[in-house]
Amino acid sequence: MAGRRVQLRQFHDPLAHPQLIEDCFEKRSPAFVRRPGFLLKRSPFAGGRIANPLSVLFLEGAEFAMTESEIETAADILAEARRSGTQIEALPVTPSSVAEAHEIQDRVATLVGRPIGAFKAGAPPEGEPTRGLIEARMIRSSPAHMSVAEVPHLGVEGEVAFRFTRDMPARAAPYTREEIAQSVAVLPAIEVVSSRFREPTSRPRLEQLADCGINGGLVLGPEMADWSHLDLPNLHVTFVVNGETVLERKGGHPTDDPLAAAIALANMWRDAEGLKAGHIVTTGSWTGMPFLKPGDRCVVRFEKLGEAEIMFVG
Repeated sequence: MAGRRVQLRQFHDPLAHPQLIEDCFEKRSPAFVRRPGFLLKRSPFAGGRIANPLSVLFLEGAEFAMTESEIETAADILAEARRSGTQIEALPVTPSSVAEAHEIQDRVATLVGRPIGAFKAGAPPEGEPTRGLIEARMIRSSPAHMSVAEVPHLGVEGEVAFRFTRDMPARAAPYTREEIAQSVAVLPAIEVVSSRFREPTSRPRLEQLADCGINGGLVLGPEMADWSHLDLPNLHVTFVVNGETVLERKGGHPTDDPLAAAIALANMWRDAEGLKAGHIVTTGSWTGMPFLKPGDRCVVRFEKLGEAEIMFVG
């Protein structure tokens, strides 16, 4: 059941609590909850010593799943923001699950109608994997320029990306680590962070995810086809802004396993249409998420792999 189960009380005779019944029927699906409310379910004692076959469950502090109408409305709002270039304050309803946020992403992509060329993906060791769609028109080769009009928030993240060199079609069996490692080339990358939200980092995580993980674009350095000699988790990374080294260290990927995100993406999409050769996945920031200014130039350099560079123009 979605949401937090803070308190659960059962009333074996709901007829003795008419207000609870009224509240219950005013809520949405009895399968999931998004805000404090009441659920009806069949009592296991139906026909026995409890005359009424319904029980009322009160879940305090829990959350309802989004309705179909709420998902549609969220997608419409985000799609219009993408088309018009305007910013919004928030969604009317925050998604209650990763699946809902992904569904909103997919509907926005359909409504906007622009090709998807890349993805961002995350694979936390003890959490649910996530992905964000990246429009093909916002993928640039390094050195790249992006305008403030295109990506108004000007956030940057130094990342390692992968390009799939063969199709990863839909199938029942999960893709293995070995299969993915043999099916990708590796690239240095800068994920550009920008959003349809006016203040994206103030929005809940699942609202950010519904907006494709607040992705604005992707800058790619030269790819390396044979990367078997690289110790990916321990690459030395240097982050430079306007000629000044801001960060320099060994390693720094959030899970110490960039390839895991590519594996997770392939397995998320094997239940749908699969991935195509040429699709790219970027796998998480090694450099935090600083926000720059118009005119700033930044370079992310991974020793033995290469570098990516972007300049923001007014």
